[in-house]
Amino acid sequence: MEKTNTILYVEDEYVIAEVGIRVIENLGYKTVGVNSGEEAIRCGISDESLSLILMDIDLGKGVDGIEAALQILEKRQIPIVFLSSHSREEYEEDISKFKYYGFLHKNLPGPMLHKAIENALISFESDKMNC
Repeated sequence: MEKTNTILYVEDEYVIAEVGIRVIENLGYKTVGVNSGEEAIRCGISDESLSLILMDIDLGKGVDGIEAALQILEKRQIPIVFLSSHSREEYEEDISKFKYYGFLHKNLPGPMLHKAIENALISFESDKMNC
């Protein structure tokens, strides 16, 4: 998989966002960072260069990551991988309503994050071909 993909990284905590963006860029991807659900929706819908979205679920006040994902997916097909410091089970009911391409712990090491990104991109391309 070519690493010319652009990833939207959605994280409301500044320090975590800075570290996350640096890790993703060190893996060879272009990165766009936003810090709210509202910005994620705007950017996720309008930026056609995006290949994947890494979406924090808990984004503080306003639209959360799950709602942002739903609104983006209503307008376009793009793989979304959720990030959280909580367990997947806490969000199972909400995220099982639509197709997503992973659920990762926020502090996942770079090589594991890289593998998860690659798997999501490959799975998404495969899904598009099978439709």
